[in-house]
Amino acid sequence: MPQTVLIFGASSAIAKEAARGYAAQGYDLILAARQPHALENLARDVRARYDVNVTTELVDAAELSSVTALASRVASPHLTGVMSAVGWMPATTGPDAIALSALLNFAAPATLIEALAPTLIGRDGAFITVITSVAGDRGRGSNYVYGSAKGGLQRYLEGLRHRLHGHGIQVTDVRPGFVDTPMTRGMKLPFKASALSVGDTVAKAHLDPKNTVYTPGFWRLIMLVIRALPETVVLRSNL
Repeated sequence: MPQTVLIFGASSAIAKEAARGYAAQGYDLILAARQPHALENLARDVRARYDVNVTTELVDAAELSSVTALASRVASPHLTGVMSAVGWMPATTGPDAIALSALLNFAAPATLIEALAPTLIGRDGAFITVITSVAGDRGRGSNYVYGSAKGGLQRYLEGLRHRLHGHGIQVTDVRPGFVDTPMTRGMKLPFKASALSVGDTVAKAHLDPKNTVYTPGFWRLIMLVIRALPETVVLRSNL
């Protein structure tokens, strides 16, 4: 039976690289995003490079009704994996930015996964891979609106992993550090990784028994130190 991976937010730079990585492993793909031209361009590229089936689905992650409709359309016996790359980094801390950040960085991926997780139970090699962020590991003044939403998604994945334990579904939280993508373009950030390297890590995450994967790997140590800092120290820092 063919195995299919749904990529939610497939037009992002990391998701495009992950799509090629999944296709190289032989998975058929469902690419879901709200930009039809970007989806078709990626679908054509993947079909030309790999002998897999690729279909596209339009979805607006900012509308939860659109997300639930997508889940209904893609649920099938062939669906083996769900990967979410949806995310948005707000530039302000106003009420609209807070609401949209919570929606795109937490509510939309959690809604899709909650709808599809039961359909994956009992399927050989089933997995759920979600891109969160190191920003969710600890609240910091530089990005607390974005980080709090990503942190909520991390806690959701922990709970989901607990609920699905024993059902044979690998639930992986991939936490990138700074990545060179359109979302971070123009920002002066250290240790920027390429979308290619992070996308490759995402596509292989389900093959690793780790529940949480930091990429690049040195971010695990960096965030271990940051989480261990007393709040009195953090308050005096520029983190």
